[in-house]
Amino acid sequence: MWAEPVGQNRDVRHDWPHSPYDQLTFKVIVENQGDVASRVWTRVKEIFVAIKLLQHMFEQLPDGELISHWQTPDANSEGIGIVEGWRGKIVSYVRFNNNN
Repeated sequence: MWAEPVGQNRDVRHDWPHSPYDQLTFKVIVENQGDVASRVWTRVKEIFVAIKLLQHMFEQLPDGELISHWQTPDANSEGIGIVEGWRGKIVSYVRFNNNN
């Protein structure tokens, strides 16, 4: 199984920021030992970073409705999403045709 070298300073929220991450500052967690304990500590520390980010984002929410009605996308609309997963980035692509 392939694994990234230890001590990689990568996080898609930091390296390719999109809203709301383009307006936030946070520390990318890095452990250099490369053993199982380092992986556990990385996840634990990432949880605390995520909690701080969520608290900040909740404080920045504007007043008003949090839920809106579904709007059918136009034909040939497309989008891409990149999120940080527990083993690295996850990329999703969606495209709508005339049948939606």
